[in-house]
Amino acid sequence: MHKILKGSALAGFVALVATMGIIAASIDDERPKSNVAMRNLDLDDQLNKVDHIVVGLVKEVVSPYADPNAHPEVPRYFGDVIVIVEEELRGSTGENEITVRTHHHARQASTFTEGERALLFLIPGQPDSVEGEGVYVVSGMYQGKYDLDEAANRLIDPKDDERTYQLSEIRAKIANMTR
Repeated sequence: MHKILKGSALAGFVALVATMGIIAASIDDERPKSNVAMRNLDLDDQLNKVDHIVVGLVKEVVSPYADPNAHPEVPRYFGDVIVIVEEELRGSTGENEITVRTHHHARQASTFTEGERALLFLIPGQPDSVEGEGVYVVSGMYQGKYDLDEAANRLIDPKDDERTYQLSEIRAKIANMTR
């Protein structure tokens, strides 16, 4: 008799856990998801991903401001960066100055500095995107920005200063690509 009761209790417990799992899986959490892992993009990934590659001078870095459309429990901030387009390596923005919109999940320092020159892999913002139309975003959030060391004419990844490229190397890769 004890074996039957123990078996029934165990079966009841398993059924309860399974039911709770089904209920938990069906709950629709309305909060936006965050902390999504992002794949690291290398130079070839960047070259294949974007239609706009520019060398520009950072004219102005606007302090981050709250996104009015963000979920109240997960605030999000944007920071606009005004860039003077010096050279277009791929695609045409049609502008002498562009706005690059950066994303922040908290008030944090910009990855841009006024007066710096950088190579930017850019994606145009769309009317239905969180960034909106008329701005650009850096590919891979921050991964498509390379600091330009003018003395050596090389590009430095600001997140990994071991990863550097000659600007001529990137120009050659772009010239050899078939799109």
